[in-house]
Amino acid sequence: MAIVQDQSFQLFTCRNSKLIRNLGWLLPFSEDLWNRIVTSSFVGDGSSHPRRLSVVGVHEGDGASTVTYGLAHYLCETLGYRTCVLELDLRAPTSQNDGLAPNGSIGIKGFLSGECGVDEVIFHVDPLGFHMLPSGPTIASPTALINEKSVQSTLQTLESLFDVVLVDSPAMNNGPENRAILSAVEASVLVLKSGRIQPSQAAFWLGKVQEYGGKVGALCLNGVKFGLPSFLRNLM
Repeated sequence: MAIVQDQSFQLFTCRNSKLIRNLGWLLPFSEDLWNRIVTSSFVGDGSSHPRRLSVVGVHEGDGASTVTYGLAHYLCETLGYRTCVLELDLRAPTSQNDGLAPNGSIGIKGFLSGECGVDEVIFHVDPLGFHMLPSGPTIASPTALINEKSVQSTLQTLESLFDVVLVDSPAMNNGPENRAILSAVEASVLVLKSGRIQPSQAAFWLGKVQEYGGKVGALCLNGVKFGLPSFLRNLM
């Protein structure tokens, strides 16, 4: 069941980037992956889905943002959940570069600093179906904005508007604000880059999530090489 556009939010049409094309046409082939992540992240007796999920990588470039977008697309297009991606990686935001939010949006930075209302910086992303609250401009040290109080307040606001909030979190090795983020969500998807991280390192970062008061709902090993027909590789 596809999400119904909420007329109270601006409609933003994605530009024709490779990421956006891949998320769309690969969905039927990746549904099992997304379903496993969602199922692993269920809370309680399994009868309800988590309202708050974070997706976090260990290093920049591990693919956490791409996993966030793919999961959001699946949640709204396949499961019918009204889904909002909250981009809290203010050090290295990707949404505007990837064409998922309009250039120049002040995003969550503007909302948290009192420059605008939340409804002014949420966009319904066409054709991917989910909603996006981008980070806004890059901030070298966002810890003053991203703290326990502001994260909780923002998530509560978004929960009143959406079924699921996916937090695109900063990399673990460079984001002290993850202490506030991971403790505020119900579960986290930890993204590990294949060939970049060793088992002992993975165990260390799993422990960090728990140290920050978070719960690991699922692990996603990104970038695993597998055989793919050449005509498919050329399309990607």
